Amino acid sequence: LKPASDTGLPAYQIAQCFWEAGVPRSALQLIPCSGGGAGKRLVTDPRIDAVVLTGGTETARQMLGLRPELHLIAETGGKNATIVTSLSDRDLAIKHLLHSAFSHSGQKCSATSLLMLQQELYDDPTFRESLADAAESLTVGSAWNLESKVGPLIRPPSGELETGIKELESGEDWLVMPKHVDDNPCLYRPGIKWNVAPGSFTHKTELFGPGLGVMPFGRLEQAIEMVN
Repeated sequence: LKPASDTGLPAYQIAQCFWEAGVPRSALQLIPCSGGGAGKRLVTDPRIDAVVLTGGTETARQMLGLRPELHLIAETGGKNATIVTSLSDRDLAIKHLLHSAFSHSGQKCSATSLLMLQQELYDDPTFRESLADAAESLTVGSAWNLESKVGPLIRPPSGELETGIKELESGEDWLVMPKHVDDNPCLYRPGIKWNVAPGSFTHKTELFGPGLGVMPFGRLEQAIEMVN
């Protein structure tokens, strides 16, 4: 088990659970170290039969570039969407949508980062206000506070995430603008970006943080096509 540099301690705790349950240390070994050198040596070692990766798409491509015949089982980047039609239970849709988008501050591979709204809902000011109010009402705070619905990011936002929660493209507006909380560089109130265009940065980029893009659609088939 070679954890990311940011997650050495939780990886150790997980390994401890397995060892205490009887898994031999010779079968499960923990390698807490920075990624580049150790990862390269592991991937290219012929004694390694297979690699299971949870990480970025680029990392997976690098592994296969180093060793094309490697049996790589990889769960990599994506852009998860929730499609809400005008026939939905609107309050329930908002409840589940915000839970998926902003629990863990959006730092999970299954987090909704794109909301597809049927035009009738998209144009409904009551739905729009309810969505904004519900997002702004989420409790944002320390992970040690059990009432927090949105906790801190694993590190201050940078790269694509920083762009996604700080910049707008042509035609976009903030339904809810993300904001710092308590001067903590890792703690942000969720942001909802309205009128995201097909093919835009927010449409096509996995942000892995507390940012949600909203796009309108006419027919369900159109929504599925835009998601794909």
